[in-house]
Amino acid sequence: MCLASAGIPTNIRQAFMEQVVYQYWDSYNPPTAGYRAAYLHQLTPEDSLFGWLYNDEMDDLGRSHVPYFVCHYLEGSLQTIQLENILTCLHTGPVALIDRQTPPTVLETLVIPDSCSYQPARMGVAIPTLVREQSHIALEQRKLLSLYVPVDEQEMVTELNEQSNVLTGKTLKGRQPVVELSEVKKQAMTTGKIQEILKELASKPIGIQSAVLVSVEGQPITVPIGMDENRVLILAGTMLYLARSIHEELNWSEIENISVRGQEGHIILSSCSPEVFLLVKAGKALAGLLEGEINRTVKKLQAELNITEMNEMKLTEISEPEVNSTPEINAEVSFDGDNEIRYRGRRLGS
Repeated sequence: MCLASAGIPTNIRQAFMEQVVYQYWDSYNPPTAGYRAAYLHQLTPEDSLFGWLYNDEMDDLGRSHVPYFVCHYLEGSLQTIQLENILTCLHTGPVALIDRQTPPTVLETLVIPDSCSYQPARMGVAIPTLVREQSHIALEQRKLLSLYVPVDEQEMVTELNEQSNVLTGKTLKGRQPVVELSEVKKQAMTTGKIQEILKELASKPIGIQSAVLVSVEGQPITVPIGMDENRVLILAGTMLYLARSIHEELNWSEIENISVRGQEGHIILSSCSPEVFLLVKAGKALAGLLEGEINRTVKKLQAELNITEMNEMKLTEISEPEVNSTPEINAEVSFDGDNEIRYRGRRLGS
């Protein structure tokens, strides 16, 4: 659905759909969850469109990969100061957003402060210095600007990690905040039996493409099979965030697994322990067969994790000093006290 302020001409709305939405969004090959980008597109020297694209929306049936475009229309010749303000605005983020579930009947005109000193409704996209310089040069040469700056994938990883760290620091239902895995467990998971269990799962002829164990922060704690670490961080972080949100908002007990199924395959995150989760990516496969194999693997991993915990406890007991032993004294001690438009079968929001 395309919503626009009353003052925006019909031809500008159509140009927005054709030259921005259709240009930057491919529903057959959507970007990863959490993706966002900023754009500035001049239709003519007197008509400029700029705004953001976010890929973290869902439609009324709960399907993901539904784009949300935010767009501002600037009428008149673009000046140097205006260009710099637009680039700063794109960096800062949207002034306000529309509730997709209950869209307004009238879309009011928004005024962006010249200084762009406002509290954004969502994060913007950092505009590199080189892009700014090239944009000003193109403007001086009277060329039509067409910028599209997606967020860096590593930045998405960092943001997901920060969200996970904040969430895991909360106390849920009287529990203490989750702590990091001990060095004993980390070492046990990178080698030996646990890695063999994952390799065995990946070798099953049921379409499994990748498998990895991740921590409660979404960090890979085994060598990822069939997937790079950045993608593991993004997928695991997103699914863990969803699990915690459901846990908090609906007051559910522990979430055992989160799964996403599409025409291309499956992504499944299963809990092995409060600290460890199994992330599996598979192609087209029978859901029952796939889930059964994953459940069997989870039980094997849980058994191995219990052995690791027992070994860790034994190691701790051995390392404790005897009651009558002379305490060691350290010399230094310190404390750190309008019309509905459909595109390829999907509704698009702007």
